[in-house]
Amino acid sequence: MKGLLCIIIMLLFSSCYEKSDYDIIEINPLENLNKSENISIKEILGQLDLEYTVLETDTSCLIGRNPEFYVTSDYIISMDKNRCLLFSRKSGSMIREILHKDQDDTAYRNTLRGGNVALIEETEDILFEGLKPNELLIYSLKNDTKQTLQLHGHTYTVAPIGPISFVSATRNVLGNDSHTMFLYDNEQVVDSIPNTQMFDNSENALVIFNNDDYFYRYGGLTYYKNVTNDTIFQVNMQGKHPHAVFHTEGKGVSLDMRKHVELLRQNDEILQIYSIVENKDYIFYQIRQGKQFYKLIHNKSKRTSHLIAGTGLKNDIDGVADLWPYRITKNNEYVFIMDPASLDENTLLKLGVDSERNPIIVIGKK
Repeated sequence: MKGLLCIIIMLLFSSCYEKSDYDIIEINPLENLNKSENISIKEILGQLDLEYTVLETDTSCLIGRNPEFYVTSDYIISMDKNRCLLFSRKSGSMIREILHKDQDDTAYRNTLRGGNVALIEETEDILFEGLKPNELLIYSLKNDTKQTLQLHGHTYTVAPIGPISFVSATRNVLGNDSHTMFLYDNEQVVDSIPNTQMFDNSENALVIFNNDDYFYRYGGLTYYKNVTNDTIFQVNMQGKHPHAVFHTEGKGVSLDMRKHVELLRQNDEILQIYSIVENKDYIFYQIRQGKQFYKLIHNKSKRTSHLIAGTGLKNDIDGVADLWPYRITKNNEYVFIMDPASLDENTLLKLGVDSERNPIIVIGKK
């Protein structure tokens, strides 16, 4: 399409939410942005046993930029733009590369990162973008087998709902997609969700947000967030259901910004909400507004949000470094990521590593 303008911006979530017949969690991320607090791990997560895994680092297993990590009972899985590596959870040594990125019959087109959930925890299957258009490649970590699933829609984002069920979301950047989600069970599409946000693209512009559609999982459930909607939805085989809403007071990304790109260009106060992690008591999330970055916690029972001072929760367990939840496994283990390049010399000394190492994975268990 001639005259197509591509704007790629690191943004997550916002603007307008759907009403529900039941209570939804209401989050006000603006209420405490001027008052940071030192909050400890024990205060929020309780007493944890912290397990540190220093990932092997040499030329054969260097992890690239912006990796994502998954943890199983035996393994740590790293996904960067070009490779998927399997490490031993116990020792941190690299076991092997999982498949490879290429165009042959034993390869995948791309790793699934960003708003995707690429591990089916129930079966330990790993998801990749297949070689054919809109093809999902499903690789079994347990028995080294592959299968494929043909997805519907354009430029999908995908997540598991259970062992054999999936959801895929389609980007509605041009306003004319007929559906926003498709639900799959046992390799067949079984339902779809119509697009209720149709619009005319008056500027003939393609506005692409990083993590435009965003999935995360907790407690065996799957949750979904779109960049132009403030609502977090729970997604299951019956559809999507409002779960939580961010009240951004008009500072979130709106559907109008899809229609009129200048609204996006001229607004320096847009809230970028990203990296949502959830447990039974709290929702952990991060915000970028202009050049400022914030880490916040929402207390579900007290209905309050708290701005975290420093780089994360104060480590009152072993004092090595502050930690921030990156992911919560199905076994209720907390995964934290430490990038040696961002650590000070004292912390590197405590860990016995240098700043050139691969990331360190910290797992908190109760």
